[in-house]
Amino acid sequence: MSEAAPPGPAAPALTARSLLGHAAQVWRRHWGPLLVLALTVGAIWTAAALTVLLAFISETAYRWLFPVALVLGLLVPVVVVGGATRGVFEWLAGRPASLGQLLRHGVRALRMLWLLVVLNWLASHGGWAARILADLVACALAPVMLAERIGVVAAARRCLALTRGHRRSLLAALLAIPLLLALARIVGEPLHLVPWAGEYLTLAPVVAMASFLLALPGVAYHDLRRAEEGAAQPELPRVFE
Repeated sequence: MSEAAPPGPAAPALTARSLLGHAAQVWRRHWGPLLVLALTVGAIWTAAALTVLLAFISETAYRWLFPVALVLGLLVPVVVVGGATRGVFEWLAGRPASLGQLLRHGVRALRMLWLLVVLNWLASHGGWAARILADLVACALAPVMLAERIGVVAAARRCLALTRGHRRSLLAALLAIPLLLALARIVGEPLHLVPWAGEYLTLAPVVAMASFLLALPGVAYHDLRRAEEGAAQPELPRVFE
């Protein structure tokens, strides 16, 4: 009678510190593409805000450009989240992923994440609380939908199942994010004194922190899978293929 195989090594405990630390490791190795993705979102939102000023300069230009800026403002953030998440999956699987590949994956992901675009549009009609809630929902659902190729409702149920027993750690990580953003602003404030470029340099730490946050959803999904299913779970690597 054959003996049962010995159990694999236990998965490391999931804590806010381990989650943020793992995301920081991924960011340090691949900060370049993530930084460009974060800058892309910032540029689109800035362009959308500037088109509003066109109403005071040229009503005709405003009528033409504002719908374009609005559509890009809804689509590009979802493309960026999808591309960054897929990039994290590739990097965690030990495979390279260039910026072009991330953007292509993000565009393709729109077929699965189109409901998140609708959520983004609905949130644009609400206040800052609706905006934050929509971002949290998108970042929570996108990795599950992309990795497991399931719809929004199934992804929501899967999120509830994966986070069971880890919600305090995830909440602590979420609460750390505003503190990290505030710290980035404090670090960037002295750069305001630099002649000519001071206004832009003060945003550099904030943009860097935004690029770090793009890595967090994919890393969180990966670590939750490990915590729930074990570090030796044979199906886990195939999720990232």
